[in-house]
Amino acid sequence: MYYPRRALQIYKEDGLGYLVSQTKHFFRERAVPFRAEIWLRETLNRARYGHVPHPLTVLWVDSRDVESTVQNLELSRRFHIGSIKGGNWDQERRKPLSEWRVYRGLHQRFEKGMDWEETEYYRMGCEKIERNGRAWNCSSPEEFLEQRCRYVDELYENIEQNGYKRSTELIERNEDPGRDRDVTERHVKTHEISLAIGRRGTLMIAQGIHRFCLSRLLGLEEIPVQVLVRHREWQRLRNEIHDSGTVPSDIDPSHPDLQDLRS
Repeated sequence: MYYPRRALQIYKEDGLGYLVSQTKHFFRERAVPFRAEIWLRETLNRARYGHVPHPLTVLWVDSRDVESTVQNLELSRRFHIGSIKGGNWDQERRKPLSEWRVYRGLHQRFEKGMDWEETEYYRMGCEKIERNGRAWNCSSPEEFLEQRCRYVDELYENIEQNGYKRSTELIERNEDPGRDRDVTERHVKTHEISLAIGRRGTLMIAQGIHRFCLSRLLGLEEIPVQVLVRHREWQRLRNEIHDSGTVPSDIDPSHPDLQDLRS
């Protein structure tokens, strides 16, 4: 009876459109075995694009090398991890770190010691609730403060005390309880911070912005990430580097997404 009750809850709180979207994801997760989907993506990627890493490959990056987020990509790490995509998505305006409201709000909280109610993060949550009726599955400022902000406090404290853990290392899924996760193998194995890589190797945050911002505030130089999408031109450049053994002069040879070609 859990799933019918959950469907009714989604319909009441978020409307028919969101229910239809979530239902499609629900059935896709169960109709298509995750391992088979990953195998098929890996096989097709290599047939079409050449030397493409396994979709679930984890890279270790310096958080200081990521300074922007990619906009309007419309890809989900749960269903599109390890994709190759052409187009101009990497050239559209990217938000620098200084413009991330999440980062500014978390900086106010953890670097300046401000109360949550004084931070831009809290104001952002309240604005979302007023505009959309919900923010991170919270329907009131009080719920946002008690549930979401407390979760972020606990996440910061956990990383600070225990170090950053990969998603697959977390025995207990200490995630925001209000988001009602369906924790499947797909969720666990695609739940790292995800990056998009532009045509000349630019690293951009695609998903996982909270964990990235907290890692940056804590000064962590190496964090595990997965690549949600590579630009088709970057993959073409990877192939050239693989075949020639030479890295173009304008590309950093220590780029984390080139190390598998030079090992």
